[in-house]
Amino acid sequence: MTDAVAYGLTAQQGRALTFLRNYANQHGRPPTFGEIAAACGLRSKSGAHRLIEALEERGHIRRLHDRARSIVLTSPDPAASTVTLPRNLYIRATADACRLGMSLDRYIAEMLEACLPDAAASSAPERFVGRPWAS
Repeated sequence: MTDAVAYGLTAQQGRALTFLRNYANQHGRPPTFGEIAAACGLRSKSGAHRLIEALEERGHIRRLHDRARSIVLTSPDPAASTVTLPRNLYIRATADACRLGMSLDRYIAEMLEACLPDAAASSAPERFVGRPWAS
């Protein structure tokens, strides 16, 4: 499963979101509609505009209308904030979280905090992925 499918996006929307993230990381500012269109293989800026509107409707970006380069990413970078758990740890953590009535993410975040009290809270992953063996 690709990140686009996991986020409920089409392949084209996923490519656009990835491009936005990479461009912002490289250049320190969002791209123009022309740059988005060129990167996504679109013939016009209006196609890029439709992609941006779809990403905004789905909550992956936010923008100030009538302002150039005003795209702000609101969804986290999945590669930077995802941890894949080994199967046995995933099963054990899921069972413990259910027993305690917690979400798996909250349970693991609390376990990390208990085991690594000196680690900054911002360094903890935002999302935990189990079942990597079920591809």
